Amino acid sequence: MLLEYQRSIYPRQQHEPLCYSSASEDRYFEWPNSTGASARQVAEAILARRPDLAEPGRGRDWAYAGWLAELLAVMEANPGRLPIVMAEYFEPEPEQLRALPLRLYGSLDSTGQGGELEFPLPPPPPAER
Repeated sequence: MLLEYQRSIYPRQQHEPLCYSSASEDRYFEWPNSTGASARQVAEAILARRPDLAEPGRGRDWAYAGWLAELLAVMEANPGRLPIVMAEYFEPEPEQLRALPLRLYGSLDSTGQGGELEFPLPPPPPAER
């Protein structure tokens, strides 16, 4: 089974999103010279080419760091689960989510149970707290 995905990075301001599809394989964002780039090289290219995406995230955000660490721990304890907020025929819309769904990919999770798991949404950005 081939699993393809699409990833978009949207700035909070009204700018063009940065979109990637797994159908592009390692031609990240269809940028020249991106074939075979490491994760760090892709991140550095994003920072260089799209500073508008990085600027809102500049600085430390310990509330978000704690939320992410906890999410990773839950995912590690529940292999086969991925956070999904957009998919074909996905409801509700991402803006309407009250929790982050952790969808199961495979037959059963580590507890031997299928079904949905939810995780709290991330905290708002520091300027909105």
